[in-house]
Amino acid sequence: MRGCGFLEDSKAYFMLDFKFKYVEKCWQTKIVDELLELYHNSLNNTCSAYITGSTGLGKSYIAKIITMRMNCYLTFEVNLCSTSYNLMSIYQKYRPTKEKPLVILYDEFDVIIDRIHHENFNNKKFVYEFPKIYDKASYNVFMCETKKCIPNVIWIFTSNKPSQYINEIDPSYLSYHRIDKI
Repeated sequence: MRGCGFLEDSKAYFMLDFKFKYVEKCWQTKIVDELLELYHNSLNNTCSAYITGSTGLGKSYIAKIITMRMNCYLTFEVNLCSTSYNLMSIYQKYRPTKEKPLVILYDEFDVIIDRIHHENFNNKKFVYEFPKIYDKASYNVFMCETKKCIPNVIWIFTSNKPSQYINEIDPSYLSYHRIDKI
């Protein structure tokens, strides 16, 4: 598998040169094409998607397909409820551009929504850290502001649970201004 490197000091993949073949399923190609169109047509080259389906379907692989097509960065390390791997430090580390964006994959997104909605994180002491997500309101502000203020990012949120599950908790989590494609 020549061309796929793993950075030693990070969990982020860095794709260099693609001399290997990868197989896209038709439904994945459709979603990837739609996401890339959203990305290129947005004001600041940012888009997000909530992708659902059964285990082993290939939801997470969509992020890898985008990374391979665009020869860009893929990270799993952004933790929305911790300050150890915050978005700004990762963003500054890779310095994504329009041509080479940062793809952020967040698997099992329903778990973090459950935590945000039902638990009290007591992370309010991290006032100067980013992200500062500790409840529904802070999540909503974070998602709206990052899409406006942090360019060249493609967010991929995956889950085995359908969007109706999260909408029953609160429809604001997946509203159009936060998630572009469901």
